[in-house]
This record gives sequence, structure tokens and C-alpha cells, in this order.
Amino acid sequence: MKRCVVFFGALCLSGAAVAENPGIEKTNYSISGSVSDADRGSSVSLAGQARVPIANYTGASITGRYSDFNGKNNYIDSSTNSVTLGVFVRDYDLGIINASYGYSRTESDSSISNSKNSIDSISLSGTYYYKEFDLGLGRSKAKPDTGGSLNMSSASVSYYINQNFELGATVLKMDADATNYFITYQPGAFGNAASLSVSYLDSTIHDTLTVSLSYYFDTKVSLKDRNRRY
Repeated sequence: MKRCVVFFGALCLSGAAVAENPGIEKTNYSISGSVSDADRGSSVSLAGQARVPIANYTGASITGRYSDFNGKNNYIDSSTNSVTLGVFVRDYDLGIINASYGYSRTESDSSISNSKNSIDSISLSGTYYYKEFDLGLGRSKAKPDTGGSLNMSSASVSYYINQNFELGATVLKMDADATNYFITYQPGAFGNAASLSVSYLDSTIHDTLTVSLSYYFDTKVSLKDRNRRY
């Protein structure tokens, strides 16, 4: 895992200065926080992300996340740390194709014992930009250290009501099928430097409501441009 991060950093530093038609306007950073509530428990998450240009039409990203889950109805408390490395090819007028590798480690805490488990995952996704719509497809595979594998497919559509207001839905096909409905808004009071998102996950197992706030460093652009150019 450490080798992957070192390679990622070297790749970004070597390519960021030479890209003439990058897949991202410029290097940018963001932080976000979210709170979720479901029948099985509630959680709080913090995340940070860096995205950089590499070469013509290509870029890379690294995302780190920490989440703390408080279980109820016999669900066990847990905390999770994760990192995701991604590379993408993008044309601002057509869309983006993204490939990523993720590693997460979860520590569960119960009155009986503690346990630690990790998951390696890979994913491939694509989004087509059509007028005010973003149309996406994705496929991912996760391998827990306990054995076996988890596969998931997704299809999404979102629509920009205006430059700073997006609404959409993502259909997830996995062991427990689910649909995630979401709204993202950049209020004018935030000066195009922050966005607020609300999502509702409707699953065959449990439903989850999530509220998120994101802050973007030195990239005061519209939400639509942020999603398609940054």
C-alpha cells in the first residue's frame, strides 16, 4: 500500500507541469464532513481529497477517509480508515472514465471482543456529459481479508437545474439492491467555495439519510464546472 502512495505522488509531480490539455483545470484540494442515520445506527465521517493533472486529458486523485459508526438494534460499533487512489481520462465536452484502487480497515468493538478486518477494492466507472445531464455506469469488486468477494454494478443520472444545483439518483446492484437519491447545492452565501449535499439511500436491508458539507480550496467555480472540469 505504501508503495502505491509513493508511486502516485511521483507520477503526479512528474506530469503536472507538462500537461497541455489536462483532464483537470488545475491541482485542487477539498475536505468534507458528513453525518448519517439509519435503522442500524448512525455515523460521522471526515474526508480529504487531492486531484491533480498528469498529462493530456488525464488526471489522478487520492482520497483519505475516516468514519465512526455507532450501532443500535444489536449492531456493533466500528471505525473505518480508508484510502483510494484513482486515475482518469476526461474530455470536458464528452465525459470521464475513472479507474481506482481502494483499501479500507475496519475495527469493530463489542462487549465480547474486538476485531479488525480489511478490504481491497477496484472499480471502473464512466460518465457521459449530455447537455445538463450526467449519465454514469460503474462496476466494482471488493475482496475482504476474510475471503470471498463482493461485486457491485451501478447506473446513475443527474441533472443540473442551474449551475449550482444538481439532483439525481444512482441504482446499485449487489447483494442488497439499493437506490441512492441525492441533491447537491452550492449556496451563493458560500461564494462557490463550499457545497451542501443531502442523500437518501433506499435499500432492501435498511434506509440511510446522509447530510454532507464540502469545502474546496482555491477553486471558486460553479458546481457544474467543478464536477466536469475539476
